[in-house]
Amino acid sequence: MTFVARHALWSDEQKDAAQRMRRIVEEKNLEVIRLAFPDQHGILRGKTIIAAEAIASLESGCSITTTMLAKDTSHRTVFPVFTSGGGFGMKEMEGAADVLMVADPTTFRVLPWAPTTGWVLCDLHFNDGRPVPFATRGLYRKVLDELAGRGHDFVMEPVLEILRRDVVALGLPLRSVEVEFGPSQCEFTFAPRKGLEPADNMVLFRSAVKQIARRHGYHATFMCRPKLPNLFASGWHLHQSIVSRTSGENQFMAQAGGEPLSAFGRAYLAGLLDHARASAVFTTPTINGYKRYRSYSLAPDRAIWGRDNRGVMIRVLGAAGDAATRLENRIGEPAANPYLYMASQILSGLDGVDRKLDPGPSADTPYETKAPLLPKSLRDAVAALKDDPFFREKFGAEFVDYYTHIKNAEIDRFLAEVTDWEHREYFEMF
Repeated sequence: MTFVARHALWSDEQKDAAQRMRRIVEEKNLEVIRLAFPDQHGILRGKTIIAAEAIASLESGCSITTTMLAKDTSHRTVFPVFTSGGGFGMKEMEGAADVLMVADPTTFRVLPWAPTTGWVLCDLHFNDGRPVPFATRGLYRKVLDELAGRGHDFVMEPVLEILRRDVVALGLPLRSVEVEFGPSQCEFTFAPRKGLEPADNMVLFRSAVKQIARRHGYHATFMCRPKLPNLFASGWHLHQSIVSRTSGENQFMAQAGGEPLSAFGRAYLAGLLDHARASAVFTTPTINGYKRYRSYSLAPDRAIWGRDNRGVMIRVLGAAGDAATRLENRIGEPAANPYLYMASQILSGLDGVDRKLDPGPSADTPYETKAPLLPKSLRDAVAALKDDPFFREKFGAEFVDYYTHIKNAEIDRFLAEVTDWEHREYFEMF
């Protein structure tokens, strides 16, 4: 039996997609296929394989070194991989051992800018079939399974950044593109999609945009606040709703009255606010991203909600009877790992529902309303997550320790650098 069959890793939908993938590879005479997985930062890593070899090994998996999971944003390995347990406390990760990338055939695409090249997202598994606990796409799938167990689906429409063109040809559900405030700053919006698809779309979009731009002599960045004149920081506004799997009804929609949300929606909203500080490292995972949280701007600085108010953290859109009722969380930055961003939203919201939390009144003056402040730095955010029992339970202590270790390594490197500000401030003064 193949690895996929032995461990029952594919659904019927994935098996059908694998047949389509084989057929397309043959019909289009594809030369290579890129097998990629989103790492802990939401950056795609993997291998490019001759198409015939990739198809032949589709159900047996493709090996990849575990050191890909041990790197910070400088691509530096920050775990002692050659010690006992590899720094992860796991024998399977010791000595830069391999794991298997197993393709998810439903994500297969032919690249419009490289027509002899295929592209497919993968999940990571140990040799005994177990999912690798640090693989964020698998972690997000577990959260979606928990939501599905309650009879619901997660729907979202991401507001993204930079470049159009081959995005539609790639099959991504582009809705609109517009120029924003800053120089060369663009906003991309996408149609709502369910479950895993919007997160997959985001990592594909970011990687595609950078590839397309470079091929035409441009540089595209999803950095929150580059050091450029007249710049406005960029955010990732995550529009989300929960729909019933049986009836298809939006669970956030109020049936009647003056409230913009149902009781379910209000409790979900309260959960997002309650866990905003601890989840900030997932929504804003870079040092640079915290320079966006400024008062009296189009970005939030505290955990508060409002009705169609762009100064709040969560903007409530919709009304009684409006099937498009949704929550727009404005906390995120474009560099966020979509799997962790979305998973943290679902877990936080469901906790609010389970505990029947109340979000309180809407904030008409969001920068003056008394509410918990968002972390001022990545270090503050890491500390908030490290000490938070909720995410340690839901994501697992080993994942939280793993992720905060990587983030602390990133922070330590930053603190060791002499910045332009320090030089200007002290070089002449002292």
